[in-house]
Amino acid sequence: MQNQAVTPADYTPYCITAAVDPRLPDGGGYPVCGLYDVSPTRFGQVRNLVTQASNFGKESLVNDYFNVGVNTRLGSGVQLGGGLDRGAW
Repeated sequence: MQNQAVTPADYTPYCITAAVDPRLPDGGGYPVCGLYDVSPTRFGQVRNLVTQASNFGKESLVNDYFNVGVNTRLGSGVQLGGGLDRGAW
């Protein structure tokens, strides 16, 4: 789906400053950029075009995961289970 009521020129890039927090990478306080705000004159305008996803290029999803799972039931009715996942998107 593509909103034809707006164009890339209708968006303004901006940055914010991440909070200073020891739980963030390098303690925070760094700029977070790559955010965009739609211009007020285009806000809320929608004219969606529904089309095939192939018209937007080739999409690819690569998943490198390894999974092992074990489940067992003991004679006394107790069930045991566990697993291991390893990988990255």
